[in-house]
Amino acid sequence: MADLRLTFIVALVLRLSLIVISGLMAASTEPYYAPDSVTYVEPAASLAGEFRFTTSGEPEIVRTPGYPLLLALGGITGRQTIAVILLQAVLGSLQVLLVARIATILFQKRTIGRLAGFLIAIEPLSILYCARLLTETLFCFCLMTGIWLLAEYFWKTTAWQPDDEKEIVRKSRLSPIALIVLASVVFAIATYVRPVGIYIPLLGGLFLTARAVHGKALEKKPALLHAAVFVFFACGLISIWQVRNYLVSGYYGMSTIPAFSIYFYQGAATLAVKEGKPYYDKQKEMGYLNRAVYLQNHPEQGEWTDAQLARYWHEQGQRIILENPGIYATIHFKGIARGLFDPGTTEYMRMLDLYPVNGGLLGRVVDKGLIEALIDTFRQRPGLVVSLVAGGLVLGLYYLFTLHGLFRFRTLISLHLMLVLIALYFVLLSGGPMTTSRFRQPIMPIVCIFAGSGLAVVAEKLIRRR
Repeated sequence: MADLRLTFIVALVLRLSLIVISGLMAASTEPYYAPDSVTYVEPAASLAGEFRFTTSGEPEIVRTPGYPLLLALGGITGRQTIAVILLQAVLGSLQVLLVARIATILFQKRTIGRLAGFLIAIEPLSILYCARLLTETLFCFCLMTGIWLLAEYFWKTTAWQPDDEKEIVRKSRLSPIALIVLASVVFAIATYVRPVGIYIPLLGGLFLTARAVHGKALEKKPALLHAAVFVFFACGLISIWQVRNYLVSGYYGMSTIPAFSIYFYQGAATLAVKEGKPYYDKQKEMGYLNRAVYLQNHPEQGEWTDAQLARYWHEQGQRIILENPGIYATIHFKGIARGLFDPGTTEYMRMLDLYPVNGGLLGRVVDKGLIEALIDTFRQRPGLVVSLVAGGLVLGLYYLFTLHGLFRFRTLISLHLMLVLIALYFVLLSGGPMTTSRFRQPIMPIVCIFAGSGLAVVAEKLIRRR
């Protein structure tokens, strides 16, 4: 426990250091803001001032209320930005404890748990997004809390015993049904922070059902009851916001972001390839973030509501993709690869005002491919390419350690499979032209859980050599 306290302090110091350094260099809070940040601030102000969730006086259906609520709470201090960033540093550091506990349950080795906690403490993306007014840190904290509760449930209800009885990890004092209910509520909260988590309750419910049918941990009836309770609470809580959106706007969904993305990102990229145009140029041509241009293309939509626009974008974006499946499949899987292997060093450089906020490397990669884009970038910004290589080496080490843990089968297999399933869920959904390292953030704690095993082997070999 003392080791974990020290690791928590290291994590907190690293996160606070980035916050302080970037703030001092800019002499303002500007480095903490990303282009998306402002879209959370106004709904947060309406929550704090009017107890309503609106933007410009209209019901907000683009953003969900999870992160704006955190901003509203930060606003009580009178220093919203600083308060929220500091709170995110604490939440990011608390992931050390969550990751360590999950890894300890998974491998039944406290050493592996401590090493996994250390890896998330120094993981570059996890440090970075604590210093940005974005949903990543809060979402990952909720996600890992939900996974931790399910890990405790699996360990509480398993019949499996580790080889080394001296290493057996204590089990939670909470009952299995309490762990299931708490997990379902936390996963629902995560979806209110970022709608991308909307299918995790269904995925979890199917997994719990399969475990109940084929597993040997519990009698079938209570296990099936737990699966049903998990889905009921999680989906019930999520549906409340979907009903709210329908009642105030006519749009039934958590957020209009998926509709916007499928039209202005996936659809635009697909048409850009088909028509031989640069990706950013095609976005501008379609009226991306430019209502005047958009209405020139679609004058009949001038009086349409946000719900009508969202339905149109979803239908048209879907149509473009279905008419060009080969083109979009290539774009999607290139996006997955970019999300997995982009080290994220450009985001650090943006914070330090050494790289443009928009229109940088991503557009060139989408248009020209990775190799040609890197060559062009090296000619213009050699320092950026060097930082990308260094960051890539660090990321490569994390993945090498992870591979060892993935294929170590003397684990709590239900937890092992669930972690892999959740990681694959985020990887597959992350594809597309807009994908950057930011989309990898939710899986990095899971990477660290498995990587702790690989690092433990390396550490053991080094100790033996001494």
